[in-house]
Amino acid sequence: MTSVRTEADQAADPNLERIRKALLLAQDEGATEGEREQANRMAARLAAKYGIDMAMASANRPAGHADEMVLKEFGIDSDFPALDQRLLSVLMRSMGCQCIRTNGDHELSVVGYPSDIAAAEVLYVSLGLQMVSGVIKVDGDHEKRKGWMLGFIDAVAVRCEEARRAAKGDADSTSDGGASLVLASRELAVIKAFDAEFPNRVKSRARRFDYSAYGAGAAAGRRATMGGTSVDASGQKALT
Repeated sequence: MTSVRTEADQAADPNLERIRKALLLAQDEGATEGEREQANRMAARLAAKYGIDMAMASANRPAGHADEMVLKEFGIDSDFPALDQRLLSVLMRSMGCQCIRTNGDHELSVVGYPSDIAAAEVLYVSLGLQMVSGVIKVDGDHEKRKGWMLGFIDAVAVRCEEARRAAKGDADSTSDGGASLVLASRELAVIKAFDAEFPNRVKSRARRFDYSAYGAGAAAGRRATMGGTSVDASGQKALT
């Protein structure tokens, strides 16, 4: 596997830049709650559409010129590393990637296509910051705050899955169902590469949370804006 760095390419990608610009609208304090919610949904939809458009473009390229799958490792440095790791994993999986915890709660290894990983990164940065800024307002102990964060993450997962389904439906309507076939093939390829890269993985044990603040966290997750510019990633490797 060859190490590569793609942050500069991602920053210059006009499609990702359009997602970021849409997200700025969702963060405008002068906008009404309805306007921000509409912008939020647009941001999630754009991210999902970006991943599907890139998948279709790759499928239409000549043999040998399709997207190259990669393994990328993300460092997690926060007061709630397990929850931040969970948020990043949810976003990556919503884009068709596969993830595994490495180095405890302080690292997440992701297998997927660069465009899918990049779109998830854009969402993660802002959502991670919003989750932290929201949880510090929760009146309660450490465990109660974890419950709030879990609710936030679960609500974000639902929103991203809804956006993915809608974008897939739109793509299918213009490709006679071809988008679903391409995505299914791509996701299967990711699963096979992930199994090959991590053949001896062990299922994580279930974690316990104080769910008394779960509902409030879920409500915050449904309202969350989805924007950002960067994420701390230790590197990316091509899978061969």
